[in-house]
Amino acid sequence: MAIANEPERYLLSVVKSHMATDFQLEVVVDDETLGIGDSVLIEAHQLVSEIEDEITEYREISPVWEINNSPVMTWIAASEHLLFLLRVSERLQRDSAGYFNPFSKSVGAAHFSDLEVDEKGKRIRSKNENLRLGFGAIGKGYALDAVRPIFDRQGLNHYRLSSGGSSWIFSGLDPNLQAWKIGWSWRRDDDGDYAGRLLRVPQGESIAIGVSGILEQGNHFLHQGKPIEKPIQSSFYAGRSAAEADAFSTALFVGAGIEGEGILTKLESALRIPALAFVDLEEQMIYNRSFSQRFLSAPS
Repeated sequence: MAIANEPERYLLSVVKSHMATDFQLEVVVDDETLGIGDSVLIEAHQLVSEIEDEITEYREISPVWEINNSPVMTWIAASEHLLFLLRVSERLQRDSAGYFNPFSKSVGAAHFSDLEVDEKGKRIRSKNENLRLGFGAIGKGYALDAVRPIFDRQGLNHYRLSSGGSSWIFSGLDPNLQAWKIGWSWRRDDDGDYAGRLLRVPQGESIAIGVSGILEQGNHFLHQGKPIEKPIQSSFYAGRSAAEADAFSTALFVGAGIEGEGILTKLESALRIPALAFVDLEEQMIYNRSFSQRFLSAPS
């Protein structure tokens, strides 16, 4: 009996700069879906570019820039992406015990109560002259979430989407029908190369991963407008969405620097047992049971 050959699989990859970092979008295709894959990657990058214009704090065309640079009580038109991201951010701030905070750059304390949102009129305004809104801890992950359905609608279910080496979405398997791998780095070795741990993504699972740390930018994390006094090296979160993973890897980093190991229990209770881990300044990896079961049970 003749056995039909498996179709040859390819990994299409397009890298473009968005949000001051590289977005690498990759999809597994065969000869029949090669053209579809090309089109999907173009469409996905275009959407990321559009989202950046709407949520960046560094471009004058953005409503976020406007809210940060306009007099208080000035109404600013808000896009659907911005309004949705504000709703998500408010929930994530609550679930993270305040350690994720889109107002962390504000001088003094700023809260969602300082921002008036008119959902029906699609507009927002600040009620606090010190309020500074920013989505650096969630925006890239949100953009990955937004492009994910473009792949799914076309039946392209095997892909790896990443942003800046800190936000990922994995779906399905790699071109060799093996589990995807992720390198979690938190330091450099004596030769200047990235060092850390290579992990396997749970076989075939659709998962979002966020990593935060001080490797590239130093201790740039803020809590209540001030730098974290006792930072860890890196934090790792795996969950349902990339926006959530971005926000909670940041919350875990900030919380671990303040509370230590106790932050794992606090976030677990709010987040339906996600995979959580962090590496402290003594190179000790501290993690919860979900991380151990999903990432350490199989050889890496």
